[in-house]
Amino acid sequence: MKIKELKPGLSDIQLEGRVIVVESAKAIQNKEDKSIKTRKEFIIGDETGTVRVILWNTDVNVKQGDAIRITDAWTIAYRDQVQVQAGKWSKIEKIDDKTVPPIEQIPDTMPSVPEYRVPIKRKQS
Repeated sequence: MKIKELKPGLSDIQLEGRVIVVESAKAIQNKEDKSIKTRKEFIIGDETGTVRVILWNTDVNVKQGDAIRITDAWTIAYRDQVQVQAGKWSKIEKIDDKTVPPIEQIPDTMPSVPEYRVPIKRKQS
């Protein structure tokens, strides 16, 4: 699947891209049961655009410039952007460097979703 084809609500997706940015892992505490989850973020891109990837409770060692394949991930909408989410059942592996374009050839466009607004019900007079 190409990045420009992503939309919220997809599951079991497979995506290939080049890692553009890697952010530090963060510990997040669940408000309900006080458990701690780790969250790692990075941005990948292909010839059609870029997307933010969120890893939950998964320790994956990727660095800027790596060509990777993500399988068994899903998508959500967050702040009008499509995000790819990956967890313990997802797989992230390095792939042949020639299968995705170099960073400088990746367009800086992310898939977005229109902002959803709840319709206001007006009283009939």
